[in-house]
Amino acid sequence: MDDEQLLTFITVFELNNYSRTADHLNLTQPAVTARIQKLENELDCKLFYRISLPL
Repeated sequence: MDDEQLLTFITVFELNNYSRTADHLNLTQPAVTARIQKLENELDCKLFYRISLPL
């Protein structure tokens, strides 16, 4: 676990959105996803559950 992963986790939690987190941290959305997945793998748990809302 590194500082970038923790910052990404906290920002996703606060903004509740991967794309907005990417914009806020000047990253791509896949980079945010990769950081969260790496952290989930290191902690061996799911940190966020994604749900699809009806349009």
